[in-house]
Amino acid sequence: MKTRSLVSVLLAAYIHRNMVRMKSRTQFPPHGWLFIDSPISDQPLGDLSWDFERLCQQVQAQRVANPRFKLNTDLNHIREEVDNFNALRMQSIRGADIYVTADTGNAPNFPQPQRQARLRAAAGAVKKLKAGLGLIEAWEAAGYPAVTPEQATMRAAVCATCPKNELGHYTRWFTVPASEHIMKRAAKLREMKLTTPLDDQLGTCAACLCVMTAKVHVPIDFIKEHQVEGVAEELDPRCWILHEQV
Repeated sequence: MKTRSLVSVLLAAYIHRNMVRMKSRTQFPPHGWLFIDSPISDQPLGDLSWDFERLCQQVQAQRVANPRFKLNTDLNHIREEVDNFNALRMQSIRGADIYVTADTGNAPNFPQPQRQARLRAAAGAVKKLKAGLGLIEAWEAAGYPAVTPEQATMRAAVCATCPKNELGHYTRWFTVPASEHIMKRAAKLREMKLTTPLDDQLGTCAACLCVMTAKVHVPIDFIKEHQVEGVAEELDPRCWILHEQV
């Protein structure tokens, strides 16, 4: 899966979990309704008439025609995915957040300052997910240089007892296609013997949104190069990232 399409899946997944929605499915958003249906294709689907419902039907037809990817073909589920994807897209366009609401209803039912705070939080998570993906892509491109097994295990021991360590299946954080991609990468790391005795106690870091079974093996210079500004303040004070030097 190409970087751009995986970014789209991961970020749309975050929006889905945090209940950020488009205010209206009948009002045309900037540049119309778009959707990237990874892993089938990294090319966006878009309807020439800018019709939300027709785009959802296009997505459904594409998934039915590609059953090997085992993507959800329920039209109501697809509507939610397309809605979430475009809510994310609006947050990347200056001034377009007026099309988005952080509530599940048709309009916000909380004060404007609270709405803005929630959207800022979502935008911050978008940056973390992009940075985390950039870290793994750069690490992979460099040939997976890794810290020693002893250092990785020491890091894992810190993460295993960290309050920021969120256990559970990856679908708690990511969409099914993205979760499957993450699990394939985890299998590749196991083939390369990049494991620790504590892997079953590691999950997703709530501070940086990284998958820790992979991150504990990454040299600190890669990590700090891709770390989003402000993440250090969110890490637990005991975190090994704070105490290792480049």
